[in-house]
Amino acid sequence: MNLQKRFLVLGLGHPLLADDTLGLRLADEAARRFSPLFPDVDFRTHPGGSFDLLPLLGEYARVLVLDSICTGQSPAGTCHEFRGTSAAGTAAGWVSPHGLNWPQLFALARAWGFTFPDELRFFAVEARNFDCFAEEPSAEIRRSFPLILEKIRRQLETWCTEPRGSRPYPEAEAHEIQFE
Repeated sequence: MNLQKRFLVLGLGHPLLADDTLGLRLADEAARRFSPLFPDVDFRTHPGGSFDLLPLLGEYARVLVLDSICTGQSPAGTCHEFRGTSAAGTAAGWVSPHGLNWPQLFALARAWGFTFPDELRFFAVEARNFDCFAEEPSAEIRRSFPLILEKIRRQLETWCTEPRGSRPYPEAEAHEIQFE
């Protein structure tokens, strides 16, 4: 486990694919705003494949993943929240452009003996424009950033002020998606 920082905010995405940049942009902006407030939090971005994440995830007690999602069932900019290693939305149609989807990655990680954080949470923002080359998300998505950044701040505040080992949210506050 990372002895310097207990928590990780991890932004995922492709730096040149419009709305898929949002996880990277949110993590960068969260680091700029919140690093001084939360010294126990490490902020990182990851534009690579999902296999690269396996060793990283187990280094932290709690991880918040920021990524895009396209369910087609919510307005663009909606922030879906998932929790746990069974999260990441097979049922919600979350197909990852970063390699394997989360359930596939977790199944392989378990088989290979990788460790996981005590808590893994996802803020997945409903997006639409994944096939246009642009270094920034669409205006529609950028308008949702202040609300999502506030959600990130509240999550970090909860994690950083509670005693080690406690669970901050009852089951009803996040969607736990099971997969086979």
